[in-house]
Amino acid sequence: MNKAKLHTDLIEQTLFALSKPTFDAKLKLYHLIGLWLDLHPDADVYERFKARTALSLVKESLGEGAEEIQNHLKSAA
Repeated sequence: MNKAKLHTDLIEQTLFALSKPTFDAKLKLYHLIGLWLDLHPDADVYERFKARTALSLVKESLGEGAEEIQNHLKSAA
């Protein structure tokens, strides 16, 4: 996935998660933000701060489900 496609997907998924806040939409947004952070290690400090804040807010809104999924993914890796 190139950076332009990631940026477009991130915007689309954010709008979708806001309009229909389902668990699946929030989870996709959580993964896209994490991917953006991984692909942009040299991004502006302010941009990374915004992304980390958004990641924290989405994780909080996912509740216990996010932690269960993370644990499952770690054990699968």
